[in-house]
Amino acid sequence: MKPSIIGRAIQFWQVELPYHDSVDMALDYVLPRIEFANDKPVDIEQAAFAVGSKRWHEIQHDDTVAHTLHIFEPDGSYILSHEGNVLTGEWRMVNPHTLTIKMEKLPQHELFDLFFISPTYLVLKKHGSHSQKYLFLGVEHHAVNKTSYENLQSLYSIRNQNLITMAIILFVVFVLVLICWILFF
Repeated sequence: MKPSIIGRAIQFWQVELPYHDSVDMALDYVLPRIEFANDKPVDIEQAAFAVGSKRWHEIQHDDTVAHTLHIFEPDGSYILSHEGNVLTGEWRMVNPHTLTIKMEKLPQHELFDLFFISPTYLVLKKHGSHSQKYLFLGVEHHAVNKTSYENLQSLYSIRNQNLITMAIILFVVFVLVLICWILFF
C-alpha cells in the first residue's frame, strides 16, 4: 500500500534514520536522500582531500569486526591495514569518477565509483554484484569510536542540514516577497 501524502511528508522530514539490516541497505536508503548535496557526480577534484594524511576507517554492519584502515597516498600508493596487518598496493583514477585499487599480493584489480564524498565520509560503490555493495569509509578520528548506525546517522544528518538550509532560504524569499508585495501593492 502506498503511503498517504501526510505519511510521505512526515517521512521526508524524518530526522532519525530508520533501522536497516545492513550497512548496504542503509546506504541504499540514505544516499538518494543526500544526493542533492552533490550537484554533479563526484569526481577527482572533489576527491583531492581524500588522499594524503587522512586515514579512512572502514564502517561495516558488524561493529565487532576488526579495525580496518584505508590510506590513499597522493603518489598513488595504497595502504590497507587490517588490525595492524598491512597490505600495500596502488590506486589510480580510471576516469574522473572511477578508481581502481590493486593489491600487490592479489591478482585482481577492484573497480569503484566515487559515489559520495564529504570531509568526513567517503562512499565507494563497487562494480558488479557482490555481497558487499559499498565501501563505506569515515575519517578515522571521527568514525572509529562510533557504531555503524551512529556513522550512518551522521551521514544522514547531512541531508537534514541541507533541508534546514533550504527551508531557511525559502522562508527568507517568502518574507522578501511579502515585504515587496506590502510596499508596492
